[in-house]
Amino acid sequence: MKEVFLLLLMWWFLPNRVSSDILRSNCLHVRVADFEQPHTNYSLYGHVISNITVPDVISCSFECLNTQQCLSYNYKDEGINNCELNDATMETRSRDFHRRPGYRYYDTQKAPSKCASSPCLNGGTCVDTCFD
Repeated sequence: MKEVFLLLLMWWFLPNRVSSDILRSNCLHVRVADFEQPHTNYSLYGHVISNITVPDVISCSFECLNTQQCLSYNYKDEGINNCELNDATMETRSRDFHRRPGYRYYDTQKAPSKCASSPCLNGGTCVDTCFD
């Protein structure tokens, strides 16, 4: 009887697990942080989804990249290292982008498409994959 119950559990959970792995395997979730162009003394207001203390700005960027809803972050390292993860960007919510002394604003962006820099020839269709 226990074997039947275990098989039933495996039958129920296995398809859900496989489908979530397949969804995660596409490249739509691949993002990069723009470390080179912070906006000093600015931040995005009204879109904070998480407020955490981190050791440094790199840790803040990893927190954002590991949070699916995070599209940008505000960081303050004066006194405490405050990391605010945002669910919007200054590009999508420019009216909420304001001067804020002591903070730096960083964007995350989708990884660049290889198809844009190497279009297919002879009418072919380029498809980005995670295996390139």
